Amino acid sequence: MPLPPHRLPGRPLAWGRHARTVLALSAALLALVLGAAGGPVGATEPARGTVVVTAADDGRLLNLRQGDKLRVVLADIAGTGYSWEIEHNDPKLLAPEEQRSEQEPQPTPQTTPQRAGAPNGQPVPGVVGGPMRVSFQFRVVGKGKGELRLRHWRTWEGPGSIDRRFKLALQVVG
Repeated sequence: MPLPPHRLPGRPLAWGRHARTVLALSAALLALVLGAAGGPVGATEPARGTVVVTAADDGRLLNLRQGDKLRVVLADIAGTGYSWEIEHNDPKLLAPEEQRSEQEPQPTPQTTPQRAGAPNGQPVPGVVGGPMRVSFQFRVVGKGKGELRLRHWRTWEGPGSIDRRFKLALQVVG
């Protein structure tokens, strides 16, 4: 039985144009996935050396370099009396620089639901009870291992009012 022309003995398999394209796209996708999986926790802005972490990074180990900036961005709800606060920070590793709270952008009048008719009890942006972003920025000042902890609470009610915590294990190299 004769072999088809693309499988002659001693001759490599002849790939068609379509197969080469599929192989190239598969290789590019694999490189993209492996590259994303191997990176450090948090999004990095290399030009400024700022590492940004969110609630999704809670409990993770974060590798930093001396001189980097660390920005923690967490969600909050306006007007509840609760606020994010630094519970523990090693000042030999991190120097707090800034804390900022900002409400999410207000929707256009056509998309603003009535307060009483907010869908599924969701907060309405731009009003009391609307979503906010709270960010803490730190400068990495020293080498070593440590921990950063934030708590979400009503300060006047004390530790019994803590309803959420955020924690990062830190490892800083020179």
